[in-house]
Amino acid sequence: MRHALGQAGISTRRFVISIRLPLLLIDILCVLTPIMTALSLYAPVFLRSDSQSIYISRQGSDWNGGRSEATAFATIQYALDRAQPGDRIFIAPGTYYERLHLRRGGTEKLPVSIKAITPGSVVITGERPENIPRGWAWREEGEGIFSTAIDQPVYRLNHSDFTCFRLPWGGSTALRKMVAKPGAWSAFCEENGRLYLYLKEGKHPATEELRTHRPAPAPREWGEFKSATVWIEADHVRLEGLHMDFGIGAAVHIGDADDVEIRDCVLTGSTFGVKSSGGEKPARRISIENCLYHNYPQYHWLKDWLSWDEVYSAYPSSSLASSVDAPLQVRNCLVTHAGDALQISPRANQDRMPTTMEGNWLAFCTDDAIEFDGDGCRIDVRNNLIYEAHQNLGFSPVTVGPIQVHNNLFAHARAGINGSQIKLINNRPSDRTQNISVRENVFVGDWLCWYNDSFFSNVVIDSNQFYVRREASPPWPKTGVEVGEHQVVIQSEPQRPEDTLAAWYHRENQPDWVHTVLDRRPGPAWFRAEDHPATKDLIFWKNRLQQLLLTVEPR
Repeated sequence: MRHALGQAGISTRRFVISIRLPLLLIDILCVLTPIMTALSLYAPVFLRSDSQSIYISRQGSDWNGGRSEATAFATIQYALDRAQPGDRIFIAPGTYYERLHLRRGGTEKLPVSIKAITPGSVVITGERPENIPRGWAWREEGEGIFSTAIDQPVYRLNHSDFTCFRLPWGGSTALRKMVAKPGAWSAFCEENGRLYLYLKEGKHPATEELRTHRPAPAPREWGEFKSATVWIEADHVRLEGLHMDFGIGAAVHIGDADDVEIRDCVLTGSTFGVKSSGGEKPARRISIENCLYHNYPQYHWLKDWLSWDEVYSAYPSSSLASSVDAPLQVRNCLVTHAGDALQISPRANQDRMPTTMEGNWLAFCTDDAIEFDGDGCRIDVRNNLIYEAHQNLGFSPVTVGPIQVHNNLFAHARAGINGSQIKLINNRPSDRTQNISVRENVFVGDWLCWYNDSFFSNVVIDSNQFYVRREASPPWPKTGVEVGEHQVVIQSEPQRPEDTLAAWYHRENQPDWVHTVLDRRPGPAWFRAEDHPATKDLIFWKNRLQQLLLTVEPR
């Protein structure tokens, strides 16, 4: 009996132990799981010494391992939160409705890279799902205008492939007056919780493809938005082959970051393609290469429809890059339908690294092709093509410098929007515009120079060729501007700019730097610039100019 009871006691104890052991393991796992998750997000690099390839796919799952296309993650942010130095994040084709925040970077020798598996096939967007605007209930308001109740402020609205003009003031009354003008493009405004929309040629919005964004912060002073498709606060990061859309404020915002390269990307749906800002440490070493930015059809708003004041009050920027903190390298980029194509004025209190703008094509700009406003420290501008800008070079003002502008082509259509070739404007009496050199460039356009009564020092304009319709009296500021040897030709009956440039080219014994400007292929290699409405007119004009360079005889 005792033996039997003893056996039963042993069995009972074994049974209790067999139950308690799994329960204990479950308790341990419940404690360890959140700890390990936190460590995977925030632990230092020693947790994993090897770099790896990580894959993202619309058909993936964040429960997968992410080590191959077959086991890909579903969301880009999930991978970014786990990135370690040297990791290569490959994204499969598709549209990813994400706003990304990158806080984990690499090292000098092991950067973190985010690439499209097939360049140009990946869209990362702050857009709302496409069925949301289709659910808007439209009410006809007359004269081609429709309205709908909305559940969030709308700062950007696209009609098919182009941006609808956002009227930030005046409400529906101002919109009605604006779209009554000849040549009206699509435009919208908000009033009392309703969105009022006019589509080009009076189309009904219920039958059209409309796209807008998810909720975004309200604009700050001067209309800037603190939002982005990709927000980078990490060092040693590479973006390549991506299309970033509907960032509202910026496609890429860079702050507290060092050594960021953006290559072969399209940047749309935002005020700025790339915006750098200060923080605990200023952004530095930013490189933008072979990228495209456009805000189509901004140029047509000015040329065919609205006054300069009307366009500028709503769209004063629309820039590929804006930086007052970080030295930039901007090379082989394509910018069209912009306000200021480039806003570059790095501060003097940053390290002495130079800023270079080389080999870019900037076209159809409703304000300055290149705006320098601030310190403008150590900038070199060379071998760029500028076509159809309201102002070419805006020095307004440059308080430190130096800035060197050389071997660039500036050309403008006979019935285009060009104002001046060089703008020397300073509306801050305490500042002096200084240390600027503009040499060996060719300008074809309207006014020679636009200036005001300001203080200038060491501004050198030398060895340039100007073909313009008119000039001020006197042509240049009286003091502080040194005008060297160059030729100014007043064209009372202006020719086509390509004819003027071809004649100059042969007369000057075919300068080699002209081919350096025209023979390159700026923008993403995968983007078909000759087919897209934002870029095809520029490509057509450039090809015609090159043909003339080969055929026109010297005069």
